[in-house]
Amino acid sequence: MAVVTAMIVPLYLQAAQRMVRHRCLNNVRSQGIAFRLYALDHDGRYPPPASTSPIGPFPDGHGFAALLIYTEDPSIFYCPGNPLLRPASNALAPCSPGCRMAGYACWARYTVGPRLPAMEGVATSSTDGSHSILASDIIATGAGDPGSPHPYTSHRGESIQGGFMLHNDGHVTWRDYGRTRRRLSGRGGLDWYF
Repeated sequence: MAVVTAMIVPLYLQAAQRMVRHRCLNNVRSQGIAFRLYALDHDGRYPPPASTSPIGPFPDGHGFAALLIYTEDPSIFYCPGNPLLRPASNALAPCSPGCRMAGYACWARYTVGPRLPAMEGVATSSTDGSHSILASDIIATGAGDPGSPHPYTSHRGESIQGGFMLHNDGHVTWRDYGRTRRRLSGRGGLDWYF
């Protein structure tokens, strides 16, 4: 019995990890549809970003909070592999009146400061190049530790650490942590990567 259990448990864990990654991929694709619908209603522009961090808090009408009316399932804003940033209701959780937190990083129109241009690689409108990133899984390290071999990702515990990236043209790619670049330092106490 122990031999059979030893063979079955690893297979079950691998299947569970594949299921989580597949659900995450579908979430990110659904976010892409919501971004496109928003842009169609707003002259091709994406919603304004959150002011403090790419995961929020998002004031109403900013970042992922602006996309809520374009989806029937608010759980698409939470990675199923990230139990830390997932409210019990699976909704885009209010963290204070008029603000919400997300379980993915929203990079659309993200800036490094007030009145500064968008960061390199960030999409501001639906006409930006396909290389521009709209959203991603959370990939971060503690601030001041850019070379950390143990990044915080939603998909940790897997043989490959990294996350999905939603590109401006709607396609989604997987990016290993080793292929990401630090894009934002010290925001929210973390260094952010995509």
